[in-house]
Amino acid sequence: MRQLFRVFWFLLVLISFTSKAEITYDQEHLEYWIRTAKSHPLELVRKNAAKMLGIMGDNRVLGGLVETLRDTSAEVRQEAVVSIGLLVDPRALPVLEQIVDRDPSPEVRRKARSAMALIEKRMEYEKSKRTDENSI
Repeated sequence: MRQLFRVFWFLLVLISFTSKAEITYDQEHLEYWIRTAKSHPLELVRKNAAKMLGIMGDNRVLGGLVETLRDTSAEVRQEAVVSIGLLVDPRALPVLEQIVDRDPSPEVRRKARSAMALIEKRMEYEKSKRTDENSI
């Protein structure tokens, strides 16, 4: 099962690096999912809403996902951290560092480290891409 997760994670990273198609969502749709992730009474629904925000891949949801990191459920926080990683937004690095240092759940901290690594790899890729373009 762990190996399957690693393969799935690798494929998501690969898609995020190579995807050219972009789907846009209206603000109302994004706010619905953020509101659901932050305040729905059922843990499973909050967890799945956080997951959906990551799948949507719209960086406008970063603030809502950060707020979701205050959830009492480790599973919801874990899904929020994974979704933040999928956004590959460098603005999330300070928040993820705090999660690594302070979250009570070892699994959430581990996922935060993975999300940070993903964002840092993306930043390295973008930097090398700019360097290559400037040398042409």
